[in-house]
Amino acid sequence: MADKKRELITTVIGPGIAAYTYIAKPDTQGKYADNKHKITLVVDQDAPFVEKFKAKCLEAAKREWPKAKPEKVVLPLADGDDRTDKDGNPKEEFAGKYLITAKTSKKTFQTVDAKRGAIPKSKIRAGDEVKVSVTLNPCVVSGVKRVALWLNGVQLITKNNDGGSFDTGFEDEEGYVASEDETFEDEDEEADQDSDGGEEDDDDDDF
Repeated sequence: MADKKRELITTVIGPGIAAYTYIAKPDTQGKYADNKHKITLVVDQDAPFVEKFKAKCLEAAKREWPKAKPEKVVLPLADGDDRTDKDGNPKEEFAGKYLITAKTSKKTFQTVDAKRGAIPKSKIRAGDEVKVSVTLNPCVVSGVKRVALWLNGVQLITKNNDGGSFDTGFEDEEGYVASEDETFEDEDEEADQDSDGGEEDDDDDDF
């Protein structure tokens, strides 16, 4: 008998500041490299969308595990106050923030400007203000129930760093719009990263 088809939730999170961006190219080097395209969204812990996002994550968990206690499910919001540098010092830039990471092994995710026009993936860099379209993926990692995020697309709202047909759910926003003379082929460049690569994260099911 075939397994019941999973009804996964897709939503848009942000705006927030992009960090650990592996958009044009996957993360292939460093301690935490996993050969996936990914982005970490840094947001204030009291940002307006956060509570609704948490509620959607718990809804996704309940669909997957109807009897699971909410407090036993790990949500995809890492506490920035727990982040330290290599010397064990708190990372001040993450104080009072949540870090939300989405990733995919596919190359077909969308990158668009504030008016939903296509832009090269290399346009999006760490430090830019973005929104991210994600699909919530309840999974079990090392015996722990958690909600991971599949990356569907990234919308560039404000350009702070100059260095497919899937409905991502983005809406028009005031902000960055690609000019008509811009090319739409991804350039051979990527944002500055920490030497260890992206964030430390457990593997999860990917699509």
